Amino acid sequence: MRNRSRTLVVILFGPPGSGKSTQAALAERSFGLAHISPGDMLRTHMAAGSALGSRVAAVMRAGGLAPDEIINGMIADRIAEPDCANGFVLDGYPRTRNQTQVLINVLQQRNCDPVVIRLTLDPKVAAARLFGRQECRVCGALYHRVTRPPKAAGICDSDGSELTVRVDDSEDAIRARLSVYEAETEPARKLLSDAGYACKSVSNDAQPPEVTASEIAEWLRGTRMRERRPASPAIL
Repeated sequence: MRNRSRTLVVILFGPPGSGKSTQAALAERSFGLAHISPGDMLRTHMAAGSALGSRVAAVMRAGGLAPDEIINGMIADRIAEPDCANGFVLDGYPRTRNQTQVLINVLQQRNCDPVVIRLTLDPKVAAARLFGRQECRVCGALYHRVTRPPKAAGICDSDGSELTVRVDDSEDAIRARLSVYEAETEPARKLLSDAGYACKSVSNDAQPPEVTASEIAEWLRGTRMRERRPASPAIL
């Protein structure tokens, strides 16, 4: 039997609009995992006007990906923080083959136990979800002008803060992000599958987030009870 003391790592994949952040937050609460989102980290830098934020702002507004060296460094530093010792969920990382290879090395060095969740979504549904999406500046709560509007237009229900549109949620950026996902991120996910990590695909087209989260939680609990072959070093 494998070592049950290894740190659980949930790696979430899915196209923009598939609900990765929602599922990451639910996994955080259900399993006590630290929620790591490089997108949120970068948006914080951009809002603060930092040098790093200025460097990646134009790329993200165009729907592209921030440079691998920046993202890899951010994630390695974040994983080393104390709250990740009991496990963490990666929301939006890795997104390229280079990031995936770096992550595999880091996880092997830290005696982690990674599993992969792939949220599937029809591209038309993804675009509809992203158009009109709004986010609270303070608490990060997500709204949608049509499917989940706030009680007062432009104001967060929880804390009364102003809602904003993400810089990477413009119409042109959304189309670019969906294209980049197919070209860059799906091959990255396959690399993890080829490495021997347990993987599960979950359709997130129509069912409520709680139903998706329950399906994921049941699979995670079952997977944690079974042996899995370790990642193969041959791909590194």
